[in-house]
Amino acid sequence: MMAAEGEAMVSDRYSEAQLLGVLAEAVVGDFEEAKKIYQSLKKTPLWDEETQQWNLYIDREGELIDPFCYRYSRDQLLGVLAEAVDEKGEEFVEFLTKGNK
Repeated sequence: MMAAEGEAMVSDRYSEAQLLGVLAEAVVGDFEEAKKIYQSLKKTPLWDEETQQWNLYIDREGELIDPFCYRYSRDQLLGVLAEAVDEKGEEFVEFLTKGNK
C-alpha cells in the first residue's frame, strides 16, 4: 500500500499482487522478464512446494505470515494463469490478448 506522497506504507508482499504483476508483464511488458519473475516467485515463501499452493503473503523481511490460515482460491487461480505464461509461452499470452478464434 502506498501513501498519497508515493511512499510505501506497508511493504508486505501478497501472492495476488505478485502474480498479477507476472501477467501484466507478460501481456504489456517483456515476456521473458515475466517468466523470470514467475520462476523467482516460486523460490520465495509465497510458494509452498510441499502443498503446491500459494500462501497469502510474506512480511518485509520475507517471513511467511500464518501459512495454514490464508490460502485463497484467487491466489491459486492467478498462479495457474502465471504458470501458463511460464509453460505455454507467448501462445498463452496471445490467447489472453486476442482470444481464441
